[in-house]
Amino acid sequence: MTWKKIGSKSIYQDYWKGLELWKMRSDKGVEKDISISLSRNTVVIFGITDDNRVLLINEYFFSQNKMVISLPAGMVDDGMSPEEVAILELKQETGCKAKQMIFLGDLYRGKYVTGQAYVFLALGVEQVYEQDLEETENIEVNFVSLKELEDIMSQNKMKAMHQVSATYMALDYLKRNKLIYKL
Repeated sequence: MTWKKIGSKSIYQDYWKGLELWKMRSDKGVEKDISISLSRNTVVIFGITDDNRVLLINEYFFSQNKMVISLPAGMVDDGMSPEEVAILELKQETGCKAKQMIFLGDLYRGKYVTGQAYVFLALGVEQVYEQDLEETENIEVNFVSLKELEDIMSQNKMKAMHQVSATYMALDYLKRNKLIYKL
């Protein structure tokens, strides 16, 4: 069965997020109201140093009311490409720059959520700047070995779904391109 949007009503909208009620009609004539969360596009960056240390952050997640192991990420601002935002977020959140930024693909945010997450692999990461955090950001920068990353992933210590997906996408790319051979 396929569906077509035949109308929408805005419930809430701010700079970051929104909520709309979409009126949908199936090819069989069924009509249904669906709540759709509006989300801006984001970038997620998996960084790795020349000596195979992985860049992780501990970031305060308001939704969880605690510090969470994560990857650098940020919203795509109007007028900027996802790669430009990835470079900027890497610098601002971690004080790092990369020798090379590789686009790995994009992820849908969810069945009832708009927006995409663009995943980047940052090769040759090094910390050369001071962090330049927004007033709502609390971020600690860490570099871990591939073995430590394996333990974090196998013990389900990284919980943000796009960061988990980005981690596996990056590790797959690194293995397939023989940039790392095993964890």
